[in-house]
Formats: sequence, structure tokens, C-alpha cells
Amino acid sequence: MDDTSPRTIHHYTSLTPIDPPGPNYGLQGHMLKATFYKAFSSVDGKTYCIHRVHGLSQILFQHPPKTIKTLQRQDFASVGFTFLSILSRTMNPQSSLAECMASVQLSYSLELNQLISMLISNNSRVNVDMILATYSHRLLAEYDLSLNRLDEMEANLSLELENGRLFRIISKLNFIIGRPGLKSDNKWSETGERYIISLFFGHIFHQVEADLKPVVDIAHVVMNLNKLDAGSTEHILLTSGDEKTCLVVTYKYIKECVEAAFNELLCCGGTMVIVLNV
Repeated sequence: MDDTSPRTIHHYTSLTPIDPPGPNYGLQGHMLKATFYKAFSSVDGKTYCIHRVHGLSQILFQHPPKTIKTLQRQDFASVGFTFLSILSRTMNPQSSLAECMASVQLSYSLELNQLISMLISNNSRVNVDMILATYSHRLLAEYDLSLNRLDEMEANLSLELENGRLFRIISKLNFIIGRPGLKSDNKWSETGERYIISLFFGHIFHQVEADLKPVVDIAHVVMNLNKLDAGSTEHILLTSGDEKTCLVVTYKYIKECVEAAFNELLCCGGTMVIVLNV
């Protein structure tokens, strides 16, 4: 286009898109797109080819990039106004800043008010280190509370795991003890290795005192079940109800007997089903 060609787009009419008449002068390398139009000039009555470059204004007139400090300052202000919006129950605290701050001052501590004022201020010296140094005692208190809560949750989880573990052991014992029969053997639960399990079951739940009063000691039950589950090598004396049979065995051997008897039940067609409440 020469110097005498009309320079204003308003001077052109009847714009019709056409195919590019030649190369795009390397515009694709700069991620730019060009469009060509055939247009009629109302100034001199001639026909021209207009070359329009898309996205050039963003390159020529783009804003300079913001610094990290500027972005951090904006983040501090956003956090401060978020606190102010929640505490004052106002959707747009910027429009009524004085009223919102007065509302917060009446209901909340001086430290919280100072924190909000620090965040929404235009003070360029405010940074994360300054905020942490000013309110470190509050952060340490909250951190201590979170650790105590975590310890409490771990203790509850350990208790649930312990209860589940002992329940599985008791369930296996009850599957074996007192079973009417297996493989046409009506005395299956009272013979062989199952007899040792029966004696151990009586040692846990059926003990009596010298005057034949029943012993109801939960700690005794838990202690023996824990030793059984751990497979302790500690020896234990098992005695029948008529005191005619006495056996000295280890918890480890009793555990092996329980596992063998339970696996025998599974091999005879039993299916272990675990139901979880979700």
C-alpha cells in the first residue's frame, strides 16, 4: 500500500475474504494469524487487498509483567478481604471497608483485627516472615492442638485395630469349639489338636475359683488372646474340667493348632466371608 492509499478502515466498503495472494511474511513463526480481504475504497474508487494481522495489538500494547512482590501483595490483600468478608458477613467488604472493620473490632480479638489490617494494607514491607513472627505463638498453639488431635485419632485407630484383631481370634475359636461334627466325625472338635484348643478355650472363659465361683476377668482374656495372636513361646498349663488331663504347651503351638483346624474347616467347603459396613 503506497502513501496515497486510504489509511482508515472506514473508507473501505464491500469487504470480501480472499485467499492469501502470497506468503504471510513469517507471521506463523510468531503465532500470529492473518486474514486477507478484497475491499473497495470510497475515497478514490479503487479496489485494494487489505491484510489484517490478528493478535498484533496484544504484542504491541501488552502490560509489563508483574513482579513477585506485587503478586504476593495482591495475595495478602485477597486473604485479608476474604477474612473480612467471612467475619463481617459481607459479600463485598471493599465497598464498606470502615463498617466491616468496625463490625469485626466489636466481635473479635485485637490480634485478629491487626492481622486483617496488615493484610489489606498497602504496606510493601509486609511479608510472610513478618506475619509468622508476629503471630508465631498462635501458630504454635494451633500446631500443638493439631498434634494432640492426631495422637487421639491414632489411639482410637489402634484401639479399633486391636478390637478387630481379637475379634478375629475369638471367631476362629468359636468356629472350632463345640462344632457338632465334621467329615462324619461327631467328636471332631474334641479330638486331636482340637482338644488342645478346647482346653485353651476353657482356660480363658471357664475358670473357677476354689469355691467354684466363676472367674470373670476381661484382662485375663485379653492377655491370653494377645499372646495367642503373637504366637508367644511362653508355656501355659492347660487342665481339663475334671483335672484328669494336664498339658504344658506354648501359645505358639496353640496358634498352630487353631490355624490348622480353621484351615481344615475351609477345605471342607467353608467360605470365609468378610462384611464391611461402608
